[in-house]
Amino acid sequence: MTLIEKREDMKVVGIGTKARNVLRSIKRTSPDVVIMDFVLPDANGSQLIQDITNQWKNIRVIVLSLYNNPDFQEAAKRNGAFTYLVKGGSMEDFFSSIYAAYEDGRKSKF
Repeated sequence: MTLIEKREDMKVVGIGTKARNVLRSIKRTSPDVVIMDFVLPDANGSQLIQDITNQWKNIRVIVLSLYNNPDFQEAAKRNGAFTYLVKGGSMEDFFSSIYAAYEDGRKSKF
């Protein structure tokens, strides 16, 4: 069980291990927020972020990565990521980012 699944106010609607399945999963489950890594074994993280944000204007993408790399952070933001978090940060910041992304996405629906 993930930390998100333990929370009563959040729900995990899908977990993808391959980038090629992510877009199909998003289409099927309609999440409010997508949490993804930037460095992917089978895809370009920047391109996947761009694909998600271009196809679904109200979905927000949070990048959660091991890499504290300014170039990665800039590329993620430039391609539409709501925020870029480095693994190992505070859980409070992580959940605050999810709430903020959710609220921002809801505003764009109206």
